[in-house]
Formats: sequence, structure tokens, C-alpha cells
Amino acid sequence: AILYAHQNGVETAIITGRGQLGAELAIQHLNIDVPYICSAGAMVRSGLGGEVLGSWPFHIPLQTNKLIQFAIDNDIALLGEQVDAKMIWHGSEQRYDLLDPKTKDEVKQGFVSKDPFISYDRPLLKLTLGTETKLHQAVSFILQECPGLFPVISSHMYLDTTKAGVDKGHGLAHLAKMRG
Repeated sequence: AILYAHQNGVETAIITGRGQLGAELAIQHLNIDVPYICSAGAMVRSGLGGEVLGSWPFHIPLQTNKLIQFAIDNDIALLGEQVDAKMIWHGSEQRYDLLDPKTKDEVKQGFVSKDPFISYDRPLLKLTLGTETKLHQAVSFILQECPGLFPVISSHMYLDTTKAGVDKGHGLAHLAKMRG
């Protein structure tokens, strides 16, 4: 449907919760170059290799470190994307094996570190995974202890965490404003 609309002159954009690498892989698969919103709305780009039209990373070390420690204490793996699309993975091999194939590919292509405290300087998006119970506990923890962060359970295994107030709708509103 996206390809058909694009070929027929409709202004299109890809909007996804995936990180920059995942979004670019999807766009390459469609063989079109359109603007895209990725990282659960935390980044808007003009197209493949294009300029960043908007980026809303969070740099809240105290709150981020609290969340990282919570995840470690509760055996929840951390997957973070930095502004430069580099990926940070912190978790067991068993947790890594549970990742969906597209996310595994993103981690392999962009992997830079396993140390969550040093590497989470400016994450654009942080995903955690575990059981649904652990994810619900993480949401409660974030809402109580990390008011600058915004948690959204995006599937039965993933928790997207962005800067408070940033989501896909925010990214789309920004793109619409940029396009006039």
C-alpha cells in the first residue's frame, strides 16, 4: 500500500517504533526513498542517508541509571540505540536468543558495547525485554522513579522508552509541520 501510494504521487512516510537501522532496512526493502520517523517517534529523517529533521534524545543520567539498575536487578535485558544508530546490548545469551530476527540484525549491524552505564550517554530509544510481568513492573517503576522518561509496551516482550512527551504522533506532527 505504501509503495502504491508513493508511486501514485501521494506524500508518504514510514513511521515505526524500530530504530534507525530497522527503519532503513524496511525502506530499502520497499526500494523507495521517503522520509521516516523511527525510534518510537524520537527521530525524523528526510530519507535514506538524509538529514535529521528532528531528534529528541534524552540525557537524564540519574533516571536512566535508575532504570538500568532496575533492569539488571530484575534480569531484564537492555537494548539501546544512540543518536548515531549504534546499538548497546546488555543481557544474557538466552535473552538475546529471544529477540526477533529484525532486532537481532539491528544489534549485529550497529553493536558497540555491552556496558550499559558507560554507553547510555545519549540513547535515542531504549528497549527492554523480559516477561510481561517484568515489563509491567518496569512501567510502574519508570512512572514512579523516572518522570522524564516515557514507557510504552510495544509487544509482549518489548518496552520502548523515550523522552517524556515523545512518541510517533509527536514525530509525525513535526514532519507535517516541516512539510507545511
